[in-house]
Amino acid sequence: MSRLQSPTSKNRRFWLAVSAGIVFAGALPAGASQITERWGASSTAEYAATPRNISVLDNYPTYNDQSQLLFGENNGAHKWALIYFSTANLPTNTVVYSARLKLSVYSYSDQWDGSEPVRQISDPNGLGLWSQTEATFGNRRSGVKWSLSGNGDLNTALGRELDSAYMYYVPQWHTLWREWDVTEAVKDWVATPTSNQGLALPYIANALYKAARHDDADASIRPILEITYEGANPNRPAQPTNVTASHRSGQTFITWEEIASSNPEVSYRVYRHTAAITSGNIGQATLLADVPTSSSYYKREVEMCEGGSDCSPTGQTRFIIEDDGTELAAGTGLFVYTVQNQSSGNYHYAVTSVVEGNENRDDFGGNTDGPINEIKATPRPVRVWTSPTNNGWVYTQFMDYHNWNYHFEGYAYNFYVGVPSSYSATGAPVGVAMMLHAWGGSYGSYWAGGDGSSYWHGGVLVTPDDRTKTWWFGFNEYTGNIEKRFADGRVIDYTHQRLDAILEFVLSELNVDPDRVQIHGGSMGGSGSVNYGLRRGDRFSAVYSESAMTDFATSGDAGGTDWVGDVIDTWGTLAQDLSTNLGVTIWQWYNLQDWVQQNRAAELPWLSDHHGKADDVIDWDTQGVQWSPALETGRRPFASEFDNTDHGCACIRAVSPDVDIFGVTFRRDESIPAMTNASSSQDPATQYGCRNCAIEWSASWHNFAGAPVDTATRYEMVFRTTGGTATVNITPRRLQSFIVQAGASYQWTNQPVGGGSESSGVVVADADALILVPGFSVTSTGNRLVLVPLSGSLPAPSVTKIEPATGPTTGGTGVTITGTNFLSGATVTIGGTAATDLQVVNKTAITAKTGTVTTAGAVDVVVTNPDAKSGTLAGGFTYTSAPAGVRGDANGDSAVTVSDVFFLINYLFAGGMAPSTSCGGDANGDGSATVSDVFFLINYLFAGGGAPGVC
Repeated sequence: MSRLQSPTSKNRRFWLAVSAGIVFAGALPAGASQITERWGASSTAEYAATPRNISVLDNYPTYNDQSQLLFGENNGAHKWALIYFSTANLPTNTVVYSARLKLSVYSYSDQWDGSEPVRQISDPNGLGLWSQTEATFGNRRSGVKWSLSGNGDLNTALGRELDSAYMYYVPQWHTLWREWDVTEAVKDWVATPTSNQGLALPYIANALYKAARHDDADASIRPILEITYEGANPNRPAQPTNVTASHRSGQTFITWEEIASSNPEVSYRVYRHTAAITSGNIGQATLLADVPTSSSYYKREVEMCEGGSDCSPTGQTRFIIEDDGTELAAGTGLFVYTVQNQSSGNYHYAVTSVVEGNENRDDFGGNTDGPINEIKATPRPVRVWTSPTNNGWVYTQFMDYHNWNYHFEGYAYNFYVGVPSSYSATGAPVGVAMMLHAWGGSYGSYWAGGDGSSYWHGGVLVTPDDRTKTWWFGFNEYTGNIEKRFADGRVIDYTHQRLDAILEFVLSELNVDPDRVQIHGGSMGGSGSVNYGLRRGDRFSAVYSESAMTDFATSGDAGGTDWVGDVIDTWGTLAQDLSTNLGVTIWQWYNLQDWVQQNRAAELPWLSDHHGKADDVIDWDTQGVQWSPALETGRRPFASEFDNTDHGCACIRAVSPDVDIFGVTFRRDESIPAMTNASSSQDPATQYGCRNCAIEWSASWHNFAGAPVDTATRYEMVFRTTGGTATVNITPRRLQSFIVQAGASYQWTNQPVGGGSESSGVVVADADALILVPGFSVTSTGNRLVLVPLSGSLPAPSVTKIEPATGPTTGGTGVTITGTNFLSGATVTIGGTAATDLQVVNKTAITAKTGTVTTAGAVDVVVTNPDAKSGTLAGGFTYTSAPAGVRGDANGDSAVTVSDVFFLINYLFAGGMAPSTSCGGDANGDGSATVSDVFFLINYLFAGGGAPGVC
């Protein structure tokens, strides 16, 4: 059959999915030609191969079944499948690179989570080939045992196990192609033709499968032995044409025109190399991917729109790879390569065609491109759609193919970004609200067609996509990969990685305030908001969550919807409790009720939360009633409302007066309070109402008595009730400067804002360095909490690192000192010499420049706070002797170039590092480094001026 004809069975489409995961068993040579051909009675085979295949039973040793090719167990019968292909047409002693047994397999059993091995049959005593009509488990032919050892049955003639195929993805009453690597057996057969005794698929317990036979009525599904070996390839397929590679933002986009073929077994291999790729060096090139045909078709956008017309505003069918560009044409192939850490530089690309396993590795011309200059960088998504009002956009993000499970949902995703009509690229920065959609939703459903930010006035709206329902976390690294055992894989936070990349892009692309970033969602979106948002305390200022899953494993235990079944194919079962890439199991990760209590030292965003007690979708009894108590035990800043609504409640509401959800005003860089045991709160177990909704605090975004005072030695915050008097326990969270050390004592004072008698007390910070002010009385007129450390209780600073750790004795080296408990007004000495240009950035970082010393060597770095307490990093910095150097060589690279000009400018005008030697910056020899030396170097380098003198 011609390789470009269309086969008669749709089952063969599975080969493309399988081939994408194949690693060649033999190394492919640098210059030798190779060919891939097929043996068997299949309509796709080049050689008939006189095939034989039968079933035998190990517990009925005289049984021979020529009508079916069965392996497994059936009513206690242990069935083995025996398969033979003549390889007489394979040149003797040829070099075999790979060989694969391909069988179309039908399952009679429930899905079996196991692998079927294939073993080589041997003839240790030269008894000859087994008979199709006479072979049984006991004899290879009538009256002839399999061997002369033991009882002589088939077990005594079995050779090594060659490979195994994972069978889980062959569900009951379904058919799927499965493959086994039999390269080592075929190598033996080439070296010694009489050793070809075929292959055996042994009995397996509790499962039964049937493989299509060599005489199946459908010739396209008959067994195949596919061999890749050294030799001329006269029937090689045509190559793709017009291969083009373009690089930007850390990614290279490779496109090509696909070959004309209706054969479903067409794919394309993308190669990368440091030299132009030819038939002589393709074996040295890196195979990046085996890409199926029609790879520019955007299946996720076209076929996965459960939400209907609001699924996506783009109407996209194929990928767009240029900002505001057009879709790739039909018949265009696409692969996007993300540059890895070690591989920046100039690279060449080639794309080859593969038809029915046969790759064209001989013809190169229009299927290559390069050199392409590539740089490791953060990938920038492609803008593929702009709203009619020009304030909403859809982007496609291409994730890193080589660090992604592309089998499940590909590696490209769209997301939406919208700005309010008042947005200005040069005006005041605005806040950001990331909205996570619910189960069955999509990123497109939040574009309202007018104001690009929809509900969120004054802020940027960002809506990602999770149509495959990963519950905004991720999925197993082997989901969708039919060659891998699901239970052996980890659950990877792929969706979190996408969200991280989207936020990084928005923060760098738009005029936004990084300290005003919120995340919102309801149901599945609310679950994602708390599980992603709360764990990103370094990113988000606030989280709003409606009907969130807070302990996924228990969903449905109280009679509501059991959502565990929704994620078995992506996360696994409760019993499996698979590991994640984050050091915990998936069910541990999605148990926020435990996490917020066990990680008390972690700083979280503010949380506004709502659950309905009549909700039986995200049920109250397992996900809601325990949530507020868990948050209070963990001393979390939150307000939580609970009422008698069901899951259909549109309950996006600001449950605390401080939280303007729609204005996106909440700030990350300002302390917030965790309130517990408030007398004005209701009990979620027995009442309807709210926790922490009747007490508010004065903040920069809700200013009724000033923003919090948050210095190293003093903390103040004003509280008031929405009516009446209440008592509450208060823990300051997200401290910016105030230093709290475990075991230290602090005095608190309650100062009524309207005047009146004060109250005070002393508290000791706990092991997590948290302060709890108990029973703080709050009135509607306001009460100021003041916290100060008791005299002598402030901890001494500690110094853990200085970067860089070396510099010349001439001084001027810019350094960053890292440690703890640094106070405003601290001083630094390095080797006993005071550092200059010192700035206390915060309580853990100081920047400064080294002073001048006379002696080289390792010296101590000492930080001293205003209270005279100090911390030392012994031998932390090493002064190096200043070499004679080259005059004008400001950067110390032993040459005078334009780099020294920029180095001097940076030193003189931007606070950069000092010249490396005493004369490095003194190009004109006048004894000092000034702007005159900059002009001297420019004149020398570009205008033929005199050269710098000798140091």
